[in-house]
Parts: sequence; C-alpha cells; structure tokens
Amino acid sequence: MYKALGRQAEHGKVGGTKPSGPFTLQGRTERTITITHTPTGLSTLFVAPTQTFNHIHAKSVMSLDVADGGLAVSVCAENKLLVWETETGLVRRSLDGHLFDAYSCRLFPSGVVVLSGSGDMQLRIWDAVTGQCPVVLKGHTGAVLDTAIVERGKNVISVSK
Repeated sequence: MYKALGRQAEHGKVGGTKPSGPFTLQGRTERTITITHTPTGLSTLFVAPTQTFNHIHAKSVMSLDVADGGLAVSVCAENKLLVWETETGLVRRSLDGHLFDAYSCRLFPSGVVVLSGSGDMQLRIWDAVTGQCPVVLKGHTGAVLDTAIVERGKNVISVSK
C-alpha cells in the first residue's frame, strides 16, 4: 500500500482515482504522486504545497514570479502588485503607479528588479527593494497582457490586445 496526499492508495490507484489509457499513478509519500506514461517511460512528479500564504492577496492571483534570492512578485484581481518573501510570506513592498489593472509581473534574473504590464498600455520597471519606478515604457495601443524577460534581462517582450 502507498499513502498519497493523505489518503490510502493501492499501487496504480491514487486517492480513489485510477488512470485511464497508457498511464500509471504511484503515490510515493503523503505529499507526492508520480504519473508515468508507460509506453515511453516518461514521468512527472507532483508535489503538494508545504506552505500556503493566504494573507498576501484577498482576490485571485493574475500573475506570479519567483526569484532564486527568496523574493516573489505577484498581482491580483484587485490590482495589488506586491513584492514578498517566499520563505515567510512577508509583504515587503507594494508597487503603486499603474493607472489600470496590472496583468503581468516578472522578476529580472537579479531578483531585485520587477517588470510589470498593465491595462494602462504601459510597461514599468521597478526596484523591488525601494519600490521606485525609474522606467515607464509606452507604445502599446491596448492593454499589456503578458511580459517576458530574455537574454539575462537585456531585453523584454510584451504582448497587448
């Protein structure tokens, strides 16, 4: 018998669910399951969260990015763009300045610079430590829906409506 996600499970059957088709399920611990595509042997391990932070945002999270240095940035449906610590969930900074809802947020590879895109058709580059916004990029004719950072932060890509 395997124990999976807090429930007893038989080999190939996790939490009362048996996969269909060429897949097998295996519960390795209380917090993990492995799904394997039998013909190819490819597998994916799913790990349940060990900690949750329900106090950071009151509404649904629209975008989230995490840096190796222990900081995260996220934006929610109530237009709060927040920088917080991944270890404790402590909110370090609120990044205020977009005129309309922010839809996207990314951390540069340094882990201390944030890129955000918004319904105000602007991209903003923020200092995650001070909350300052030294750069505002304009040029979109619709809401900026997503952003990406490429080439170790030398370039950014954004898309709009």
